[in-house]
Amino acid sequence: DGSEGLVGERFWRRLQRDQIFIGMIALRKHPKEDLVRFIDDMSHAGIRFTFFSPGNERQTKAFAGRVGLETDWNCIISLVEDTGNAVIEDSDLKARLPRGIPAIRQHIAEVDNVPLLVSLFSNAKPSNTEEMVRILQENGEVVCCVSSSLSPWNHGVLAQANVAIALDPSVSQQRDSISDFRPIYKIDSRLCLDRAARFSTLPCAFRLARQDAFSGIRALIKQSRTCL
Repeated sequence: DGSEGLVGERFWRRLQRDQIFIGMIALRKHPKEDLVRFIDDMSHAGIRFTFFSPGNERQTKAFAGRVGLETDWNCIISLVEDTGNAVIEDSDLKARLPRGIPAIRQHIAEVDNVPLLVSLFSNAKPSNTEEMVRILQENGEVVCCVSSSLSPWNHGVLAQANVAIALDPSVSQQRDSISDFRPIYKIDSRLCLDRAARFSTLPCAFRLARQDAFSGIRALIKQSRTCL
């Protein structure tokens, strides 16, 4: 309704009246220090690194570019189904890749296997990420999922993966992992976080501390290959 839009515009204009602009703060996600080298090591080992992002295409590409992943044309797929109401990025207008799980399945069956080869998936939610992992497995891929130990909504994705690894996130600027977190209140916050992580990581074969994350995964892969 056009009248509703006009009312909303008037509201925001009144809200900003007689205000003084002091400054602006911008935030962005920073990759872990050793992530670029880790991705490169995985590539040399024949392991393809795939990034599932809850953000839109632009946000996903911005982060991926900082860790050395390909961000050129036709390198990213949105897991949100195109219902006609979705916001389409400019680059998507030229792309030839499907959008959403049903379209991805159809594309693989009728066109080619390109959706199985891209390294970036945007608008990823736990439900559609789990479905995409299932599609990869149905087409012969072995999937190792790495996730935060404090993300209970990823439980289904971790359970679907062939191998799941949980990483303890940093929960304060002073401490490196949840196992080093100092309680602030009378409740033992460290114990609560650890118990929550134990439940969230039930499908995981391994749980690593943040400071040991990449070296730990490297060691696991090296050890597993010597056992073959």
